[in-house]
Amino acid sequence: MVEELWRRPGARRSRRLSWWVAVWLGVLLVVLGATAGSAAQINVNTLDDSESDDGLCSLREAIVAANTDSEYLGCPEGELVDDIQIAVGGTIELTADLPDITRDVNIRGLGPSVTVVDGLGQYGIISFFVTRFGDGNKLLLEDLRLTHGSRARGAAVLIGDFVDVTIRLCELDNNQTTGTGGAIDVQANFRLTIEDSTIRDNESGGSGGGIWVRRGEVRISGSTLARNTATSGSGGGIWSEVPTELQVASSTLSGNRADGHGGGLAVSGPVSVTASLTSTTVTDNAADDDQDGSGDGGGLAVLDGATISIGNTIVGANVDRSGASECPDALADATSALTSTGFSLVTVNSCVAGAFPTGNPNANNDQVGSDGSPQDPLLDALTSNGGPTQTHEPLMASPVIDQGSCTGEPGDQRGWGAGGGGRIVDDLDIVDLDDGCDIGSVERGAGEIVIIDEIFSDGFEGMNTDEWSEIAS
Repeated sequence: MVEELWRRPGARRSRRLSWWVAVWLGVLLVVLGATAGSAAQINVNTLDDSESDDGLCSLREAIVAANTDSEYLGCPEGELVDDIQIAVGGTIELTADLPDITRDVNIRGLGPSVTVVDGLGQYGIISFFVTRFGDGNKLLLEDLRLTHGSRARGAAVLIGDFVDVTIRLCELDNNQTTGTGGAIDVQANFRLTIEDSTIRDNESGGSGGGIWVRRGEVRISGSTLARNTATSGSGGGIWSEVPTELQVASSTLSGNRADGHGGGLAVSGPVSVTASLTSTTVTDNAADDDQDGSGDGGGLAVLDGATISIGNTIVGANVDRSGASECPDALADATSALTSTGFSLVTVNSCVAGAFPTGNPNANNDQVGSDGSPQDPLLDALTSNGGPTQTHEPLMASPVIDQGSCTGEPGDQRGWGAGGGGRIVDDLDIVDLDDGCDIGSVERGAGEIVIIDEIFSDGFEGMNTDEWSEIAS
């Protein structure tokens, strides 16, 4: 930066002057960095959802303190960025919608089984609407359960323009809207990151039973969207529209329902929408759930000029309830594109045979069945198989075992890798199609990494000479 300054016409090249400029610039950057990084710790120490001068700090009061950068009814003064820590375990039962969050805030709990914010089926929970534009405008939600929220859109999390939101290690369940986005609704010009979280049993009165997004970037990893419902709309798990970039990796979409298209996922143009599914499992989802003959693509639907690419992904055993089989696993309309990057499994290729021709494997190394000869992925039920979210583990005879390609991926959805060197667990009795990876979000045979300290396994650190003697003998 200093070098560029002295290249400007008319600038003096005195070394002494440039040295002082560098010093003062350094001081200025330190001060600005300290200011930008300023953060207040606001501890929520009561489960009461109140605003009263009782010396305690409720979540509602903490949000006001963070928004106003001032002390508020027992909560300390907020700063530019605030860390709200819910430090007491239990359930916060809301008495009204929580205030809109308007400043950069991190809200952390003690884990979704310990820290619960309950809308009681009457109130909206988190909403983030900033009053300024540009970079920043960040919200982090971590280790929380947001449940039974209710409002017109985004009952658990409602997000405005020009924001960057991360949801990590959270559970959003049983939230309900009369409009879009049963759990999460995002308006425009945003970045949304969802990591190691569960979004389940939510319901929307329109599209996006779990999540509704438009015009931004979405990254979902290590997460499960299960049993969400879009009544009178499409995208039971996720609805994404103009123009959005959506990436889903090492995740599960299971048991979601839509009265329209895309039981698991629906993406729609007409302005460019791009999506990708990588090492993901899409199963047991249903389109046209109300059986009125309108709605296709039980697993996923690509509509109105949108594009989806899938790789190392299971799209199988989904349902289209529109009478005959129609499009049980996937739909791509005439204006849209569904492409394969290889090593996926599709149970029935009706409506997507161009992208996924039948074969075991086909030329793209995909395992693809047809209406008359479906390719069953043979998955176990959705349950806890380790890690923070529920998953479908392949059964022992599953055709997805060792037929995928995921070199370089550090772990499967559960975060489990083979000895810390990657997720691949190669069954030596099965001929690999590529690198021995399993198709989908779960690697059968992978487990938690356990480090055994063999140096002290003989009891040396405890001075147990009897054990030394036993090992020596």
